[in-house]
Amino acid sequence: MKAVPRSATAVFAFLCIFWAAGSVFLAMIYDYGDLALYLVFGFLQPVLGVFGALLWLSTPCGALFLAYKRFRVRRIRAAAAWVLVPVSAVVLMPVGHRLGDALIFTLHESQYQFVVRQVAAGHCSPPEGGRWPVAVDFLQCKPPVIVIFPWGGFLSSWEGVVYDAADQITKPPALRQKAWRASNVGSALDYSGATQSLGGHFFFGSGTCP
Repeated sequence: MKAVPRSATAVFAFLCIFWAAGSVFLAMIYDYGDLALYLVFGFLQPVLGVFGALLWLSTPCGALFLAYKRFRVRRIRAAAAWVLVPVSAVVLMPVGHRLGDALIFTLHESQYQFVVRQVAAGHCSPPEGGRWPVAVDFLQCKPPVIVIFPWGGFLSSWEGVVYDAADQITKPPALRQKAWRASNVGSALDYSGATQSLGGHFFFGSGTCP
């Protein structure tokens, strides 16, 4: 088997670094709202999806091929180093996605705070002649205030930001306060939970609708 030139291997190593960084970046900027755009241009999705997937997979597949070659000649450390290329994306992409969620929330936090202040003051409808500055799915006007800001979903599943003044969303459903669970919003969140704390009673949550 012909050996890969050292210079080509070095170039591919730099490509792998950019690939891993790019994978994390894509995870950060991924938005489920883009699904609407995909549906509008659905006729392009199969072509672009297959081409993009093959292009993205070419780098880790190349790294695994080099790992196999190094392993065959007993260069275990070099083989392990190449295996780290796809492993890094598997480990770092979920972290990147969570960082992206936190960044998006921070950019729009003032708008979320505005809605919460309005609901806490008893103004549980959008301003006259307008709408809330961010999408609102469910809300509970009486204390403890609960507001669900949807980010996306598919069929019965959903994800988004939850403001819960009682922080009950962080607990398993069976351990939540009975009054909280009995409310309309609480019952809607019976199969949902918090996945990340955003501070100030805000949480990133997901789950399914009953």
